[in-house]
Parts: sequence; structure tokens; C-alpha cells
Amino acid sequence: MAYNSGVGPSGCSRSFISLHALNDYPFVPIEDSRRWAVGVPPGAGWDTYEPLLRGALARVPEDCDVLVVSLGFDTLAGDPEAEGNSVLALSPDDFGAMARLLGGPALPMCVIQEGGYKMSEIPVAASRFWAAASSTVLASNKFHSR
Repeated sequence: MAYNSGVGPSGCSRSFISLHALNDYPFVPIEDSRRWAVGVPPGAGWDTYEPLLRGALARVPEDCDVLVVSLGFDTLAGDPEAEGNSVLALSPDDFGAMARLLGGPALPMCVIQEGGYKMSEIPVAASRFWAAASSTVLASNKFHSR
């Protein structure tokens, strides 16, 4: 779930689902049923992104035991590193809604922060994401402490 799809995660041996900017580098070749890419159209806000994310989550295999999320804040509107006409337009509040959707599957979740360069918005987006993720996890009793 980042502006561009990295080649590292796509080489995983388990399922890989990528939501990233349409027609921007790097392109991820998806060649089998356990790897799936969704190109998010330019200018996409939450009204476009949400159904794509729901569709991606619907494809999580039944044998999946953990959800690893590459969280890219470079999907925020106005990110300076996004390429010209491919810029996405998520708001900081959208990251809270995103976290609530990600918490829906009954899976432990590991979140890795990736891109994001609009420094004035990242703290707000991150706090919205983590507040919603924490509430979702605690409400579902999926919180594990070691």
C-alpha cells in the first residue's frame, strides 16, 4: 500500500498483494495466483482507494497467518516524490479508515513504514492510522504481548 511497489516484497514466497500508483516505476510482474497487483489510478482519493483495498483484502488466502503491511505515506495528496500525473490524493484521515479495514481480517498484523515525504502531513496520518489500528486490535482481542 505505497505509491510505488517495491521489488523486495514481491519476491516473497507467500501471497503478495500490492496497491500502488498506476503506470509508475517500478512495475511488478505478477505471474501467479498468489501474487496480485492493483494499479491505483492517478488522483485517487479514498472514494477510489477504499474499494480497491477491500478487493485486495478479499483476496487474502484462507491459509494466511499474518498480514504484513508496507505502509506508504507517499500516497498522501501532494507528496513531493510522487511522479507528475500519477499522484494519489489520500488525506491523513483516510489512514484511520485504512487501519480499520486492515484490522478486519482475524489476523495478526505487522506494519512496516515505507515511503512518504510530505513531512507536514505524515505525523497526522501516522497518528490516525495507529489510533485506529490500536482500537481495532484491542477491540478484537488480537493484541499479543510477549
